[in-house]
Amino acid sequence: MAEISLITPTISEYLALRNSVGWRTPDTEVTAIALKNSLISAIAIEDDRVVGTVRIVGDGAMYFYIQDLIVHQQYQRRGIGSALMKAALQWLHNNVPKGSLVSLTTESSLAEFYSRTGFTKVADILMQSDESLEFRQSIK
Repeated sequence: MAEISLITPTISEYLALRNSVGWRTPDTEVTAIALKNSLISAIAIEDDRVVGTVRIVGDGAMYFYIQDLIVHQQYQRRGIGSALMKAALQWLHNNVPKGSLVSLTTESSLAEFYSRTGFTKVADILMQSDESLEFRQSIK
């Protein structure tokens, strides 16, 4: 079984995990900022390598968002994702003020997994800006 630690993955570990599941790979500068700005991160180590991660992002007071639960494709279906979620939820239980909102976004194929960890589907629609590239370019 993987060992779970509340440690931020390195940029290369994080990008390798994203790549292993077919997610787009942001550049290293953007990744460094994202990892640094996480409220907390956890990693799963098995076979002396990082095989999974989860991050919690948000404002640290009212809104908390579970982000980037990733398990390397070769290590999926071994309970690693569940162990990472358990660590994330324990941190939230110990650190989040009562009445705060904790949420996440997922693909419909993973909704059952998250419902087993205590999350409930609340909407069928996720809205995203079509202008995200222009926003990113305008702040450089």
